[in-house]
Amino acid sequence: LLPSITEKKIQLELNISKEQHLVFDNKSIHQVIINLLSNAIKFSEINSIIKITIKQTYNSGQKVINLTIEDNGIGIPEKELEHIFDSFTQSSKTDKHAGGTGLGLAICKEIVKAHKGEIWAGNNKENGAIFVVQLPIKMV
Repeated sequence: LLPSITEKKIQLELNISKEQHLVFDNKSIHQVIINLLSNAIKFSEINSIIKITIKQTYNSGQKVINLTIEDNGIGIPEKELEHIFDSFTQSSKTDKHAGGTGLGLAICKEIVKAHKGEIWAGNNKENGAIFVVQLPIKMV
């Protein structure tokens, strides 16, 4: 990913709250982060910023960790948001030469689900996409 970040002169802005202790399959969650970051880089313009935020919050009274990756790219059409995690699905805004099989987000969804977490996507107010991965601190 580093060559793409350097080539496009993208700034990574990290906002990580205090140290967190999670139980998860390191390789799998690493793959989720790489897939999401790779997409953010692919669809970001030159000289843009990608924000990565990790913070503890609560969902239905349970402590969770939210990992958010936010870019300033092309965004996702609203009508496509509910299907973006389906296998072989790519946004209608995707440049056909951008590459990819449409499996990355589907794989992310399955990995997060296996960790009893949730993943969803949305759009920035101005432009770009936001992906949120929410993982329980203690898997029940």
